[in-house]
Amino acid sequence: MVDLKKAKDIDLLTESEKAVRRNKATPFLALFGLIIFLTIGAGVGIFLLKAGAESEVQELETALVAKNQEWQSVASAAAQLSAVKNKLNSYVAFQKSYPLPNVYLTTLKKYLPTSVTLISLDVDNLGKTTLQASVATAADGYQLYDVLVREKSFSDVKLASITKNSEAEDYLINLSLTIKR
Repeated sequence: MVDLKKAKDIDLLTESEKAVRRNKATPFLALFGLIIFLTIGAGVGIFLLKAGAESEVQELETALVAKNQEWQSVASAAAQLSAVKNKLNSYVAFQKSYPLPNVYLTTLKKYLPTSVTLISLDVDNLGKTTLQASVATAADGYQLYDVLVREKSFSDVKLASITKNSEAEDYLINLSLTIKR
């Protein structure tokens, strides 16, 4: 049996062979050291990137909470504004469908001569109109009727009556018509 302590002491390699072996092992040791260094560097880099990303996520969450609080402060005003806007849109749509009577009156006023005196006038929101007017002669009444019939702003023009006013020296004319929009 050979004693192990003595076996370590026995070296059968020459100095030149030992140097060659050391020269062959040096690149492997350097490569191994480089791999360990790169692994540690990559780990540190990943840790720093993860910490930066977590910090950014935290900042975004804080900003989101702040924006939500800001929105809550104006949400009720925005809801009221939306309700007012919806009501306004409804009003505008209604007004387009059913214009105010003054729109119809303006149209009618363009075609009434100054010699005609209105006694009564009824206009609904669809433009259906009945009027009673005073004119100097029956011919003035027929002339008014002809003007309204020929004009494209009016439809369904009907002469209900022309009668002599017993209290005055004029005639009463009763008309019904539809004023177009």
